[in-house]
Amino acid sequence: MKASDQPTLRAGDNLVYLLDRTHVTEADIADMGNAVLTQMANEWLKAYPARFFTTVARNYQPIVGSKLNTFDSHDDSVLFHDRPALVAALSTLARSTGGCQWIIVAPQDVQDLMRSAITAFKPN
Repeated sequence: MKASDQPTLRAGDNLVYLLDRTHVTEADIADMGNAVLTQMANEWLKAYPARFFTTVARNYQPIVGSKLNTFDSHDDSVLFHDRPALVAALSTLARSTGGCQWIIVAPQDVQDLMRSAITAFKPN
């Protein structure tokens, strides 16, 4: 994930990470700057065959003077076996994560699908 792909984050932001096994790299995971999230993503890659991993990271707090960050919690993690399973859950994901910023490390077609779902259910 290049720095230009990341949203501008502010202290207190809630983030949703969507990672695609076919697209995410070790460098992407290391760039997340959060030990707990890195551990979760590495466990998913090693222990589970599911293609997609999503998790909600609540209350982003940058660590001053570093590229690291902390969150109050990493919860609501879900694995999706394949693209059809993810697509079937898109509207529910978009509704349940209203107000969160998304970090999507996936091919462009998956990014486009997710962005469309998020836009369709943006809170007013």
